Amino acid sequence: MSKNHWHYPRTEFTDRTFKLLVNGPVSALRMFGPRRTGKTWFLTNDLAPRFEMYGHRVVYANFWQIVSSPLAVMLYACDQALRKQTFAERLLQRVQPKVELSGLGAKLELDLTSEAEGTTPPDQLLWLDQYLDRLADPKKPTLLMFDEFQEIALASGSDALMAALRTGLDTRQDALVAVFTGSSEAGLTALFSAENAPFFRY
Repeated sequence: MSKNHWHYPRTEFTDRTFKLLVNGPVSALRMFGPRRTGKTWFLTNDLAPRFEMYGHRVVYANFWQIVSSPLAVMLYACDQALRKQTFAERLLQRVQPKVELSGLGAKLELDLTSEAEGTTPPDQLLWLDQYLDRLADPKKPTLLMFDEFQEIALASGSDALMAALRTGLDTRQDALVAVFTGSSEAGLTALFSAENAPFFRY
């Protein structure tokens, strides 16, 4: 029996979410729920397989992975999504502490340890834009799942990262769709409601 045999599929909610993002009228959704209420399970076991079943790429980034370096988490997730493995196969992989990416005519080594420095070098923001461009698909929009998104605000240089991400999503609304989840209602709301926040009214 599957180790996830106890998982209860939320088929109706998955259907509604899929149709909202793929057929409109929205290109992004926010989901709040306290810890241990099934947000991550919904993303990884319901929504991601549904998108993949219909030929869409899926990116999953959990910002609890390295709270101090959300850009590294995002770049790693984008890089993995461009590989030939299925989403389920990627979830089973062990994350290596050091990962080398290739692009922009250069190589970049990511530190994925818990001691990674929380910096946001401008040149690495260009890497993020390049990855978003490679993932963008107007015919089959790529699903970007940002789990525990409120944690991004705790890192140094987070405003620059969020501004770059917002720009990348705004310029590819027909080719990228996103789901933002959070277990802190106040933290998640602040990222989208503060007038000076990059994701204000997104």
